[in-house]
Amino acid sequence: MNSSPIMNREAYTLTETSVLDATACDWIEGTAAQCPHAVAVAFGEQSLTFRELMLRSGNLAAEIVAVGVKRGDFVAVALPRSADVVTAILGIFIAGGVYVPLDPMIPDPRLIEMLRDAKPKCLIKDRAIANRLPFGGPIIFAGTTDNIETPTSSRRDIDPDADAYVMYTSGSAGVPKGVVIQHRALLVFLRSMAAVADFGPGRRHLAITRTTFDISLLEILLPLCRGGQVVIAGQQDIDEPHRLMSLIKRHKITSLQATPSYLRAAIQQCPGLTDGLQVLVGGEPLPADLARDLLRRSREVWNVYGPTEATIWASAHRVTSADVSRDAPRVVTIGKPLANYRMYILDGNRQPVAQGSDGELYIAGPALAKGYLRRSELTNECFIPDVVDATSLMYRTGDVARGREDGNLDFLGRRDQQVKIHGVRLELGDVESALRELPEIREAVAMVRESASGEKELVAYVVPHFLGRAQGNSVRRELSERVPAYMVPSIVCQLDSIPLTPHGKTDYKALPDPEVLSAPRGREPETAIERRVCSIFAEIVKIEKVGLGDNFFDLGGDSLSGMRLVNHFHREFGVNLTLRTLFNAENVAVVVGLIREVGRSNYIE
Repeated sequence: MNSSPIMNREAYTLTETSVLDATACDWIEGTAAQCPHAVAVAFGEQSLTFRELMLRSGNLAAEIVAVGVKRGDFVAVALPRSADVVTAILGIFIAGGVYVPLDPMIPDPRLIEMLRDAKPKCLIKDRAIANRLPFGGPIIFAGTTDNIETPTSSRRDIDPDADAYVMYTSGSAGVPKGVVIQHRALLVFLRSMAAVADFGPGRRHLAITRTTFDISLLEILLPLCRGGQVVIAGQQDIDEPHRLMSLIKRHKITSLQATPSYLRAAIQQCPGLTDGLQVLVGGEPLPADLARDLLRRSREVWNVYGPTEATIWASAHRVTSADVSRDAPRVVTIGKPLANYRMYILDGNRQPVAQGSDGELYIAGPALAKGYLRRSELTNECFIPDVVDATSLMYRTGDVARGREDGNLDFLGRRDQQVKIHGVRLELGDVESALRELPEIREAVAMVRESASGEKELVAYVVPHFLGRAQGNSVRRELSERVPAYMVPSIVCQLDSIPLTPHGKTDYKALPDPEVLSAPRGREPETAIERRVCSIFAEIVKIEKVGLGDNFFDLGGDSLSGMRLVNHFHREFGVNLTLRTLFNAENVAVVVGLIREVGRSNYIE
């Protein structure tokens, strides 16, 4: 087996470095001692030096210990995007606790599910959401120790093999599953990634990822480990690329990490967004045409790949002109494993496939997760003995990959029902379970298709208890109050019944193509501004005709096409509508009314 080119450690493992008995917190504390007066974190008008950050984190750690948190206890954090998130993460680590992020932008029912599953000892949250998330244990409000000038921390030595954080990912049974990562794995990843991308002194990274995605930990921790600065972007900045570009210029940002879908939409609005930046692209395949555009504008571009179970990223590839040439594949390679990672491509019998053949991708090495929280059966199913080193484990990713002669790997998609929409991993079974919980839905099937613009979109087919009671917009609106936005389908199709195969399984091939409304609803546009707004809607969602009664989501719109729509309105009518305003608008007529109210339109009524 070891003679196979796929199993050759030199081909699928970069140089291994020593794995130290330390933690990311130790690394950051050492860095802070070397540059105490350098700015570590910035958010809005607020900035914290390394000394101030460690002081606040230490004081928070003392408060966490004072409310009864012991080593290994879970501490949940429900905070909006701010410097307080950074303080909370470090404070929990210093106190010996385990960080469990809860994004306040996720609907409460989903957050409550996570709370129930994690069973945290303590909850850190913001006073702005004081009445949300009922919790019977101790609650610490962010910012209560900010003005304490004397360190009060009771620093606990951290065992590298202790749990560091729990990240919840989509679960096929409709319940989120927690991935448990230990401190040693986190440090291995950060050291390996530090050898790839430049986050050192003088560098400023713009953090735009939600805290419930493990990518956010790279954005926050790696700059702090290396003596760089992390700038936290506000949610409105992220939603509106023009604001994000202003933030990049104001803070002299040097690096940015995002999904291909987000970057494509943002660059369409702000072509110079990544000029001169180090750009990390991950979460979904990187199309060669986007890579070409990024490479032309950016200082350097890295394509990165990795599941949560392997601690953030597992491989990286610096994009070159060869990757975007006319003869190159349409999707950029995910490269070779990071140091201390091993990758295997195996067949159904877990034997190496021939060079150039497709197979399932497995990941091994000291950066693997401990497993799934309180789900030993699932852990044993996904984390199995390593085919090279039987004393360790490897993770079965469920991804299909192919090895190149030069040792680089190509990502080809998923084997199971896990999919990625705009870089977010979810399980279609989780979406279907959430839909079936709606009172008007009897049965539901979810799938992913490619839209007319070439982007992936989530489509749901539903069978209501009573015909006509499951209108697409109402289903999405109700679902959005229960699950994160990325789990809300772009299109909801109502069926009399779900087609089945002769074996009684869902016949996905028999599902009809989603019928995007070809005839406008409500009255047709009459004035010049109404006609132009409807025309812009039709252009963005790639359909022939739009009426004033149409809803953006019913037309197949999502957050990325929404960004393009908002930008169109800004250019043409001089209005600054937000994504939230667009999503809350019942139909196109409401949008026309908003433009009339605040715009500077030259169109004659």
